[in-house]
Amino acid sequence: MSLSRKMNYLYNNLAVLGALARNPNEKDVRGINVRNCTINGTQNGVRVKTWLGSPAASKAFNFTFQDIVMSNVSNPIIIDQEYCPSHDCNTSKASLVKLSDIEFKNISGTYNSKSKVTLHCSSSVPCENIRFEDIHLNYTKKPEILGKFGSM
Repeated sequence: MSLSRKMNYLYNNLAVLGALARNPNEKDVRGINVRNCTINGTQNGVRVKTWLGSPAASKAFNFTFQDIVMSNVSNPIIIDQEYCPSHDCNTSKASLVKLSDIEFKNISGTYNSKSKVTLHCSSSVPCENIRFEDIHLNYTKKPEILGKFGSM
């Protein structure tokens, strides 16, 4: 599958792959390409997510996110293998989805959260061959001073 037209995203997410492996009979996912996109003001940019406590082993591989411009995105690049939006997942069991061969290439622009890249890989089948090339994302907010200080 390829998303390669000039697209402009203004909603919650640009490209979310997942949530993978919620059900036991899901097939492997491979060969996803997201290219030549602009993301403006979204909560998430590019995101791969798998269910925490997935019921069966599977694979997701050969993904490319390339030539993407982000403007004021909260979470630009995310791999989340601890996805559980309802908080009723089996937290004693890690995701069984093997993520591999994922490339983030030529991604530029601005973000407004504390982290430009978030990686939460599975403890039972760790991510493999995750590549970052030419990532140029700039933080848009002023730096915060964290800590406890006396009166100033």
